[in-house]
Amino acid sequence: MYINKAMQIRAVCDNIKAPTRYVIQPKSIHAKLHTDIDKILDELKNEMIDIFAKKIESKTSSPIEKKLINTEEFEKIYGISKKQQARMRGLRGKRRLPFQQAGENSKIYYSIEEIEEYFKNNGYR
Repeated sequence: MYINKAMQIRAVCDNIKAPTRYVIQPKSIHAKLHTDIDKILDELKNEMIDIFAKKIESKTSSPIEKKLINTEEFEKIYGISKKQQARMRGLRGKRRLPFQQAGENSKIYYSIEEIEEYFKNNGYR
């Protein structure tokens, strides 16, 4: 995508010959060059805005709609590594990170509501 835009800019620049020492190029050639490059840059800017908007939308919408998240999703959302999560689950009392687990060696899940309440009560965020 970006390579195509760069190739378009190069093609526009190649079409305009370099001025010789004593020949003055008409202003219309320079104006055409600038308008062509401006159009290409505007298209590139709009594509980048769309890409960033989609990334932001995907990060904010999908995990929050769920009630339970696993350790990988927890790490992506809250920025707390799996090791730190394990340490926080091992704490005692109110400081212990609330989690759900079906069996002794089964996968760990977190309730988003409980996690938000935990962070609010323990001075995080």
